[in-house]
Amino acid sequence: MDVMGTPGLAQLLSIPTYTDDGRPIVYLTFDDGPSDYTQQVVALLARYGAQATFFVV
Repeated sequence: MDVMGTPGLAQLLSIPTYTDDGRPIVYLTFDDGPSDYTQQVVALLARYGAQATFFVV
């Protein structure tokens, strides 16, 4: 799991990002973590090569 501080995030948000390779896309976010299931979710995402954003309280 990667953690990004505010300066890095601000730099990324200032760069427009576009994607259109014809494939459907889904954005996954998980709020108010971590929970008892966080590690299981991370392992499942890794198993399928999926990415998600976690908002940790």
